[in-house]
Amino acid sequence: MAASTASQIIEAIGGAGNVKSLTHCATRLRFELVDAGKVDQHRLETMKGVLGAVPQSGDRYQVVIGGAVATMYENIMHLPEMAGVGAGKGAVAGDKAQSDADVKAAERAKVRGKVAWMDSFFEYLSDSFRPILGVLLGASIIIALINLCISIGIVPGEEANTSLVFIKAIWKGVFYFLPIMIAYNASKKLKVDPWLGGSIMAALMTPSSPT
Repeated sequence: MAASTASQIIEAIGGAGNVKSLTHCATRLRFELVDAGKVDQHRLETMKGVLGAVPQSGDRYQVVIGGAVATMYENIMHLPEMAGVGAGKGAVAGDKAQSDADVKAAERAKVRGKVAWMDSFFEYLSDSFRPILGVLLGASIIIALINLCISIGIVPGEEANTSLVFIKAIWKGVFYFLPIMIAYNASKKLKVDPWLGGSIMAALMTPSSPT
């Protein structure tokens, strides 16, 4: 079924010949196309397994998949007709394909339309948060489970309840140090020493900081 959906996505996007490169983020497939006018958006939006289709500036196109985006990306890239796609401009058959990071860097270097600054801004935010999404999800699940146990009376809800001190410390620690983690990732995105970015944020978070 997944392989069938992958084939249908490529057909709706205009065929493998219309795809210059393909990368993905946390939830979306990111296509760089030869001609975005060939995309059948209605077919994409009504396709099982696809949550949405979003045209971008120029000939870029995003297909929203959700949490299964990595699997869908692999299924698409393993289609016979996709051989060589994503190898970059000027590549020939048999050349080593570029990594996702290389393709993204090449696309960012191109003209991106009237809202290029907005695309770059949201891409920067996305790349700063993406590496810690799993940690945030885990902390949120812990919060939900604690509140559920308290609401149905499995454990008492008093703040002095020592049985929950350690469990609460897990999710509180994640959100307390969240600015440092974001600063670390944001620094990497800017190609600055990530430890420097994290240290600056840690200094700003200290109780004795003038801020």
